[in-house]
Amino acid sequence: MFNYTVDDYSDALLEGPSGQVIQKTTLEPDQEVAAFSLVDPRPGNYTIILQQGGETKSTKTASYEGASPTITTTEAAWSGNTLQRVNVTVNNNGDFPVKISEAVVNARDSEMQSSPYVWVMPGETESFSITPSYGKVSIHSAGEVHGSVTVTTSADELSSSFTKTFEGPDLAITNVEPVWEGGSLESTRVTVENQGDLTASAWAGIQRGDEVLASTYNESISPGQSVQYEITHYSGTIYEPETSGEIQLQAIANSPSGFTTQEFTREISSASLSIDSFTPVWENGRLTSATFTLSNNGDVATDFSASLIVNGHEVKESQTIQSLAGGETEEYEIVDDSWGAGSALFISNGGEETVKLELTSAGNSVTASSSQEFDGPSAQINSVDTTVFGNDNSDTPELSDLTLDVQNTGDSVLVYDSVRYEIDGVSSTESLSFESQIKPGASTTEYLHPDLTVTSGDRQLTIKFIRDGEVVDTETVTVTIPE
Repeated sequence: MFNYTVDDYSDALLEGPSGQVIQKTTLEPDQEVAAFSLVDPRPGNYTIILQQGGETKSTKTASYEGASPTITTTEAAWSGNTLQRVNVTVNNNGDFPVKISEAVVNARDSEMQSSPYVWVMPGETESFSITPSYGKVSIHSAGEVHGSVTVTTSADELSSSFTKTFEGPDLAITNVEPVWEGGSLESTRVTVENQGDLTASAWAGIQRGDEVLASTYNESISPGQSVQYEITHYSGTIYEPETSGEIQLQAIANSPSGFTTQEFTREISSASLSIDSFTPVWENGRLTSATFTLSNNGDVATDFSASLIVNGHEVKESQTIQSLAGGETEEYEIVDDSWGAGSALFISNGGEETVKLELTSAGNSVTASSSQEFDGPSAQINSVDTTVFGNDNSDTPELSDLTLDVQNTGDSVLVYDSVRYEIDGVSSTESLSFESQIKPGASTTEYLHPDLTVTSGDRQLTIKFIRDGEVVDTETVTVTIPE
């Protein structure tokens, strides 16, 4: 742009640094200002020549050094380990405008490009941001980052740099929430915070000493963020103590950059058994089984054996050793598979029967008792068949055979090994080939041979059932003796 004064239409020529006319325009006499527009100006001397009718009337020469851009400030803006943008300020100390067309950032073999298209006028300062329109810069390992900035302008290629130091991930366990079932550690919730400046890939676990008892998969933790891990074991239990006392466990958070631990403890109580219920089961005068509910009020599992004692005599001992975990309650059953009067589980007398359950564990024992009253056996003769023969030595008949239908109407087993007959003041005892055992409610038929001399007519026959010489029960029936 230039000022002029002419009294007639004139030509204005612009002579470039090479001495050649590069532009031409017409000046009007009623105007005072004109301008030349250069698409790609070059430094050097420029001369304006005014001509009228081909004759030079005036000249004016001006010298230009060109654009002179410089980067005055470079500021890198980070979000965690990712470079968000680089703010750059460019000052143009020259006398030509300068255009900024491209900017590239390089750091740790990563590149970020941007095309700001910013003009900086002579003597002016402009700021722009290099943002990742293409590519991004992310840092994954600790240490100092040296970044370079390259700015392409219409005049020169400018360069600058920036640095940043990353310390790396820094894991911290901020919370540990163990879940216990008695003395067994079932699961643990562990909260891990990354207090460093780089993302961590970390897993969490529970360890005792140098042994890792359970662990999780890796999870990414951004700087300043926390992750809550749920630690479990495929078996359902992370740790089950075998002895009482205080145990020390550690929660661990581990990553390639390092690990951290936090200890937590628990006081483990010794096993303590208690019998919550005890029920003997009697069937037909025989103790067939016993059920009991057992609780382990301690934290440690314990093995135990069980036995049944009837009226001071051990009659049944469990065949297997049972185990009960700490804090658990279970129901058990002892079953007797024997039968016979030789077993103390076999009740053949009336009176009170006391059954005691005794459990033995680690040298200690706990007991429970239950009593039941029995009326005893009761023999009832439902039918009698007699066989009578004549007596060669007298006129009185002889009771040769006797068939009895005997039922036990009592609540204990009727056991006898011999039978005594009494009729007409005459008695006789017959030993049986085998001991008879009749359950409550059951019946049996006895085939006896009294061989007693009796008188004819209706007679009272008394039958005494004897075991080991003692009368167990007595029953009297009426029999008819024919003449």
